[in-house]
Amino acid sequence: LSVELRDDAVGVVLFNRPEKLNALTAQTLGVLARAFRALGDRDDCGAIVISGAGPAFCAGMDLTEGGLATEGLDPIQRVYAAMNDAVGCVLAMREIRQPIIAAVNGPAVGGGFAVAAAADIRICSPDAVFMAPFVKLGVSVGDLGLSWMLPRLIGAGAAAEVFYTGKTLGAEDALRLKLVQHVVEDPLQTAIEMAAK
Repeated sequence: LSVELRDDAVGVVLFNRPEKLNALTAQTLGVLARAFRALGDRDDCGAIVISGAGPAFCAGMDLTEGGLATEGLDPIQRVYAAMNDAVGCVLAMREIRQPIIAAVNGPAVGGGFAVAAAADIRICSPDAVFMAPFVKLGVSVGDLGLSWMLPRLIGAGAAAEVFYTGKTLGAEDALRLKLVQHVVEDPLQTAIEMAAK
């Protein structure tokens, strides 16, 4: 993760594992929550942009890293602690006073989709795709609060279709459903310009 507070009072948070399509780890989620809280506490930060380095916004959880498990706890405690830590980054996004703009380039999958949904405004590139593949993996759709946020953004029926079928939303679908506000060639630059206003 990289975090920068620019001279124009815009905080820029970048997922920075392009070789892994910015897949999340338990460590990334903790660092992300702390980054949002730290920027949120600053009077010289007026707005925040989150995006991904390289060809993807965020490919969701890095399943090769063993998920979110924590050591030294029984299995039920591990799952609860991991879920609590994961949701912490979304709670931080919703609790800080600064507006957050997600600049979505390429795939936003699973937890990455949830982070984008938790932002106040979403701007995406023409090649952006939003995927909630939970049903295909046999797991709950409640990843990082997406099951709560998405119906409020695109409506209950459209969200149910995404969750129950694993349907992928392209940029034009996302714009039509009002998941995103703009489709542009350079979402990061557009988001920074909007945040500076």
